[in-house]
Amino acid sequence: MNLRRPHAVVLAAALTAGVLAVVPPAAADVPGPPAPGSGDVAYCATWQIGMRYKVGELVIHNNATYRCLQAHTSLPEWEPDTTPPLWQQM
Repeated sequence: MNLRRPHAVVLAAALTAGVLAVVPPAAADVPGPPAPGSGDVAYCATWQIGMRYKVGELVIHNNATYRCLQAHTSLPEWEPDTTPPLWQQM
């Protein structure tokens, strides 16, 4: 994870402390997807169908945070709370 990004530092600190507050960022602060092969993990966003997820990426689904365990493109049947092979609840 690239901790030079302010949002990554805040997220890492929140996860370490066991507290996570979701505050909508300003439009200019929203990062794009990580560059392929960059090793960056995207910011914590709401899980969506049809998205490509990388190992280690964090999402929010049904008010819980999940870490991606296997790279995949999400399908309706692969929600984080119903597919433990793909997602680990944090």
